[in-house]
Amino acid sequence: MINFTKMTGTGNDFIMIDNRKNIVKNRSVFAKEYCRQHYSIGADGVIFIEAPHSACLADRRVPRTLHDFRMRIFNPDGSEAEMCGNGARCAVMFSYLKGIVKKRTTSFLTKAGVIQASISKENIKLKMVEPVDVMLNKKIKIKNSYLTVHHIDTGVPHTIVIVKDAEKVDIDNYSPQIRYNKVFRKGTNVDYVQILNGHSIKMRTYERGIEGETLACGTGATASAIILSLLGYTRSPVDVIVKGGKLKIYFELNESSCCGTCKVCHGISNVFLEGEAKVVYEGVIK
Repeated sequence: MINFTKMTGTGNDFIMIDNRKNIVKNRSVFAKEYCRQHYSIGADGVIFIEAPHSACLADRRVPRTLHDFRMRIFNPDGSEAEMCGNGARCAVMFSYLKGIVKKRTTSFLTKAGVIQASISKENIKLKMVEPVDVMLNKKIKIKNSYLTVHHIDTGVPHTIVIVKDAEKVDIDNYSPQIRYNKVFRKGTNVDYVQILNGHSIKMRTYERGIEGETLACGTGATASAIILSLLGYTRSPVDVIVKGGKLKIYFELNESSCCGTCKVCHGISNVFLEGEAKVVYEGVIK
């Protein structure tokens, strides 16, 4: 039997598993089986909480004593994601409720790097990894025309498209042409962003690995807020309105040291993502 907890972070839902004893060995197959909507538990992904030393064994540069756990997240198609902002908040809350994390502050390992977090009631505030692979005003070919997009990696790659009305975007038909564009070697998530004012934007996301729209995306909200600030439309903090609710993004931007086309953007620092994480129910897989 496998105990699980179903959680949601601003509309992104996850199956949470305490896998410190390696009870689920084939994580990819598990995710394909139990993320199926209507035929199984159904979720945007499975998050396995694992012992920090499981990462240390693979990489001796990681000091195991500094971190409380390792987070691994698998998409419904069985692929493993580097990071997920909403999933990471659920991972922190789950670990705190289960006693894996003893304090209201923690640090943990992901494939994207070390994430720090603090807990306040149902709100989790994450210190994100510093973004890389910034590209502004990139023209990509979509069928017989060119589209101007903006790209940034906030733990996973995101491509931002600025639109007048996010609600009118035909997201399922339009997004695969960007998601699989040959310009993005690892593929990309696609975020459609509508500017509301200098501290507020609306966003819809087509997620890689889910291959469809989700109600929220934490790394996408972070990516969108930063890109819009680099373009001069917003300033920190930025409220990001998504179908599942609202996320708040904080960051520092030193415009004099950010060229807008760089491998590691030294002009962006102290990036935080804040939002809720809630338990929906608990269950047992027999």
